[in-house]
Amino acid sequence: YTGPFDMVFNTEVGKYTSISYGVTIGPPEHDYKRISMHPFIYNKGYDILDDGDLIRNDKFDRTSKIGNDVWIGCNCTILRGVEIPNGVVIGANSVVTKTPTPYSIIAGCPARVLKMRFADSIIRIMQEIRWWDCDAKILKKCKDFFVKQNITFEDCLKFQEIISDNKEK
Repeated sequence: YTGPFDMVFNTEVGKYTSISYGVTIGPPEHDYKRISMHPFIYNKGYDILDDGDLIRNDKFDRTSKIGNDVWIGCNCTILRGVEIPNGVVIGANSVVTKTPTPYSIIAGCPARVLKMRFADSIIRIMQEIRWWDCDAKILKKCKDFFVKQNITFEDCLKFQEIISDNKEK
């Protein structure tokens, strides 16, 4: 889901991702390497540059990608072309300038990794089983794992087994 006042440009968003209010993803950027950053260098409507002099400005030259089961806190900005892997949590008011590690918790301006949500062994299994690709019937069979806090490696193996058994049917 997305909240009110979000602006999302040229972005692929995964399943079960939660985007709070006031979030901007993949916004156009100003070229600070030129003498002016004003849009008159791209837009003839300002009547300063002629058609042949205008700079090409492709607002969609880089796609942002948001993985599955990502939580993006309110008022965050994720720069154009940045990828947010599966399971990442982004703290409110963060500015994400580069791709973080899957299942990390990041925050700040610029955002940096504060900690990991799970141990590496659990992250590996979560990336393998891709529970977000399961249909609702399979997810209902796993409901205990979704409500449990502090999931263990053994819990994860059981979760993986239920999903594997049911995907094959």
